[in-house]
Amino acid sequence: MEFNFITTTALAVIVSTSVFAASNDVEHSAQEKVQFNIFSSETTDQMVVNEGGYISAEFGQILASSLMGKTVYTYEPGKPEKDAVGDVNDLVMAPDGSFKAAIIGVGGFVGIGEKDVAVDFKRISWMSWDGERHLVLHASKEELTEAPVFMRQALNLIHREGLLVVDQSNLSAENMIGTVVYGSNDEEIGEISDVILSSESQVVAYIIDVGGFLGIGEKPVAMDIDALTVYKDAKGDLHIYTPYTEGQLKAQRAYSESDYSSDRDVGVAR
Repeated sequence: MEFNFITTTALAVIVSTSVFAASNDVEHSAQEKVQFNIFSSETTDQMVVNEGGYISAEFGQILASSLMGKTVYTYEPGKPEKDAVGDVNDLVMAPDGSFKAAIIGVGGFVGIGEKDVAVDFKRISWMSWDGERHLVLHASKEELTEAPVFMRQALNLIHREGLLVVDQSNLSAENMIGTVVYGSNDEEIGEISDVILSSESQVVAYIIDVGGFLGIGEKPVAMDIDALTVYKDAKGDLHIYTPYTEGQLKAQRAYSESDYSSDRDVGVAR
């Protein structure tokens, strides 16, 4: 799996933290120890800054690469079991260079159907058991499942001159049908062929025809509106992006009106 930092280009990132100090440890049992706050808001006066603005490796620093791909477990006080809920796919940095959140890939199977959820670092801790250190999130598995998707494409607005995010509630089915959809790598992956309306006539999902050639062999896939970001250019033309790849959508269950009518969660990419 390839990981990317959501920030400006950098050759290496070292995160300084006091989280490893023994005074921050909270003992739970002989085999289990929690160290709260993966990153500390405190700065250290001991960091050695060499001439030219370079720093030396020191105790208490964390390499961001050591977090990438690491499994995250839920932690609820009073519940001994810890569920693996996803892996760290990315890190979110603020314009000042500070780390703000971890992007956790939740749900799905081998990356298919997985959604990105950005979690504030204040909710993530280190916990040790079985002689190893693990990342734990102070939330239930259900909470993460229902959490909003972190839309990476929204960050690309600064790279797309003249494009503005559009409120989808102001768009009609006529506006959307026939519009090309672009995937996570900005590649064309299909087009919207239909919309799904709620009982209140609100658009809740789109049908995207994926793959095929000249309309032959296309596969209809249902996608929740929150899995798409819609932009408009200066001419009023729409540009639609999703964090999914064409391969991931091809692996989705084909949309069936009868299946959707019986269970609206069946085969809907979110």
